[in-house]
Amino acid sequence: MDLYTLAALPLSAERGWPELLRARPGGWRLLLQIVLPVALLPPAVLYLAGTIIPPGVGSASHPWGELSMLVLLAEFASVAAAGLLFRHIAGAYALVLGPREARLLAALAPLPLWASAAGLALPGVAAPAAALLIGLGLSCGIAYHGLVAMCRPREALVAAAVVQVAAGAGLAAWGCLAIALAMLI
Repeated sequence: MDLYTLAALPLSAERGWPELLRARPGGWRLLLQIVLPVALLPPAVLYLAGTIIPPGVGSASHPWGELSMLVLLAEFASVAAAGLLFRHIAGAYALVLGPREARLLAALAPLPLWASAAGLALPGVAAPAAALLIGLGLSCGIAYHGLVAMCRPREALVAAAVVQVAAGAGLAAWGCLAIALAMLI
């Protein structure tokens, strides 16, 4: 799996996805080579932002290492839950999504959103917000085009509905985590 294949995933069901589905990457290989390096980015940004706080802005005495580990564990838990959620919602819309494909989709879909955490290093508020919105859009694109490539629904609206429900559930879960983290800080 090369960078071109990964870059094409959010843009089209005909580019990138056929090669990826033919290659059938193993779960551990996918986890260690692609998911883990990108998943480490948000906890690292949180840790660095918490420990390199300018004086007077906040306190560096919070347990930033533990909070960062909590975020990493939540990322992995959300991937596991997303695989089950994609499969269940797809089944509710009469789409057949196997467990291996559901895990693949759940592992790849959040990668742009996690990578957009690097945008938090940009100055101001607008640039980081734009980076996060672009990451969210690319993540939804991966989920949508992945469902279209794997399930071949008769109507594209069905795949969009599955992605909408899964993205809504994911955003709600991460919103709860953000509130919990804000209460701990």
